Amino acid sequence: MYLAEYYSPEEAVQCIIEKNLFGLDLDLRAVQLAQFALILKAAQYSRSVLHGKILPHIYDMPAPVHFTKEDIQSFLGVEGADYAKPLQDVLHLMLQAQNLGSIMQFDLSDEARAFIMKELRHWKQRKDLDLLQQELLNKLTPYLQVLGVLTQKYEVIAANPPYMQSKNFNASLKKYVERIYPNAKADLFAVFVEASINLVRSNGFVAEVTMQSWMFLSSFKKLRHQIVYHKSIIGLIDVGWNLFDNHSFPAAVVCFNNSDSYQKQGVYHDLTNVKVDREKLNEFWNNKNRYVVYQSDFQIIPDSPIAYWLTHSERALFSLDKIKNYGSGKKGLSTGNNDLFLRNWSEVNFDNTSIKTNNEKGYWVPLNKGGNFRKWYGNNETLIFWKDHGKQLKDFPGSVVRNEEYYFKPCITSGLVSYVDFSARSSDEGYIFEAGGTGLFVKNELYILGFLSTIIASRLLRALNPTINYNISDIENLPLVIENKETVEQIVLQSKHISKSDWDSRETSWNFKANPIVAINKGNLEQGYTHWLTYVSNNFFQLHANEEELNRNFIEIYGLQNELNPEIPLKDITILQDELDYEMLKLIQKPYEGQLVPVHADVVMQQLISYIVGCYMGRYRLDKPGLHIAHPNPAEEEQVPYFVKTGEERHYTFQIDDDAIIPLMGTNGNFTDDMLHRVKEFLSIIWGDDGLTANINFLQQQLDKNLEEYLVKDFWKYHVKTYSKKPIYWLFASKKGLSRYWCICTG
Repeated sequence: MYLAEYYSPEEAVQCIIEKNLFGLDLDLRAVQLAQFALILKAAQYSRSVLHGKILPHIYDMPAPVHFTKEDIQSFLGVEGADYAKPLQDVLHLMLQAQNLGSIMQFDLSDEARAFIMKELRHWKQRKDLDLLQQELLNKLTPYLQVLGVLTQKYEVIAANPPYMQSKNFNASLKKYVERIYPNAKADLFAVFVEASINLVRSNGFVAEVTMQSWMFLSSFKKLRHQIVYHKSIIGLIDVGWNLFDNHSFPAAVVCFNNSDSYQKQGVYHDLTNVKVDREKLNEFWNNKNRYVVYQSDFQIIPDSPIAYWLTHSERALFSLDKIKNYGSGKKGLSTGNNDLFLRNWSEVNFDNTSIKTNNEKGYWVPLNKGGNFRKWYGNNETLIFWKDHGKQLKDFPGSVVRNEEYYFKPCITSGLVSYVDFSARSSDEGYIFEAGGTGLFVKNELYILGFLSTIIASRLLRALNPTINYNISDIENLPLVIENKETVEQIVLQSKHISKSDWDSRETSWNFKANPIVAINKGNLEQGYTHWLTYVSNNFFQLHANEEELNRNFIEIYGLQNELNPEIPLKDITILQDELDYEMLKLIQKPYEGQLVPVHADVVMQQLISYIVGCYMGRYRLDKPGLHIAHPNPAEEEQVPYFVKTGEERHYTFQIDDDAIIPLMGTNGNFTDDMLHRVKEFLSIIWGDDGLTANINFLQQQLDKNLEEYLVKDFWKYHVKTYSKKPIYWLFASKKGLSRYWCICTG
């Protein structure tokens, strides 16, 4: 640009270094490296810069030095007496220059600044300074150089600011930031963004590498509002992870103009799905990652998140009614000590739960706590100690009991945290809810649950908060249109029923009745397995069809036919999560009638064996559904043999193990109640003696392991994993090298 105006290279280099480029850093070494790099760059155009006649305006923050009133008066002289107090305030603040850095703001008029900078230049040119004056100049110069940089207005600010959450601020920094930068106080990078805005002229530019969080989190909504409503975002690169080596957070690069009228549209690049940093540059040029967005669209969305990937039509939806118009979301309690007040349901005496009794007598109560990615129904695993209406918990230091008037009411529940995607479930009455398993109490509950399970809700939620957290306020702010209500609710009811059936088919559910293959009671084990597989396959593909149909309905209701596809991958169906073979599932392009889902047959057989153990332990009975002995000190009548009818001609008396100790030694032992004998006996009871060999062979074939080997070596591992390292049976074994006697007893 200078050369185009007929400057010589030497003149151009000198002007650029003296008049155009300014830099600050806390670290002297960084300053020295920056000066060196700039001089080398300048030398490419004019080697005269190497003679050392000009130096870049790049400074480090000065160490604390105290100046007296006499020092200030001596520097300013009589003519500058009016500026003594402002300069004194400046120098006092700059005692923290190495702590506050470039975020320091000075209450200094243009006249005062001009006079101080003029005096600094004058003192540097004077030849008559005595020793004291020269010493004063040496002490003042680092301060006033930084002051000059921080009180000047610029055309462009470019920075990679420091990142630090407010919880890590020291006391002085925290106090200063809260007072001067209340809109950006959550993180130091955001403070630098606001400080940069203050340093550029109207229509000036700010370009910075930031954390992604300012684009979405509520803690930055005031800063975001300032940018979205009063600045012009020219371009933004949503880099995601791995911008630099070992980056432990997602980053973004943003450039905006310090006015609201520079341009109406910005260009946004989404590189968040590019995992390798070296590939991000190539993907930057890929148009499929490029979005052009009207900035005013962000103003429609609550809290104005920078949701650039939504279409214009999707962003416009936020002008409609919200879910919060139909009810409210509530955040639940915090115990202050989960180890003390929470249990997995299988850990407690089942007679003391409200599941078996009622809310008055059962003081262990179901708790919605979030849990894994699962739609429609489930994740019912945790109980909370609520004796005397939670008196002990309420009295516990650190506990917070919120919204108690909503406890035990039916609602829609969802997890606060999910690493996969958002999922909502129906929660029946009788539950308390925790901060991690929030409750949505609304009219049209089934309809809203259906909407929350669609691709539209997922995309809009990601716009409100694309982190792993799903706040209840974000769910409340989703736009809601109610049409085709009856159709939607029928689909939702069926989907909930399928998911509930799946959840309750495992013994880790407190509503478990019996192993489904045993309950089917077909001619032999293979037939029972085949019948079960057909049944769950039909349910799986029906649920998949239901979720796509809901997508189709809501895409039409919201007018997004040209923008969204209702299809969803099979892997996102959240039933059969333990049994599915997900690698084989990927090979199914389009399900056909009669299609069977690929499952890990060994897992299904392990579930069957676990049920068999439970029956001999008395935890379950073959003549009654559900739990039998799930409490200590069972009564004598609970342990007596009982009559079993399995088939037209088979009648047996089933014997619960008399001492609740079952050896696991196989053929190495000589116990009639060894688990190997028990499993064979059970297969004979259910499917008859004639087919025992075939049933054992089928069982071993699906296990892909000898039955004895599985029972002796692997059953205990399976049991511990199933109950999340909180087993309901306990294993006792002799030390290695000695005779081995393995047994299981009730916990």
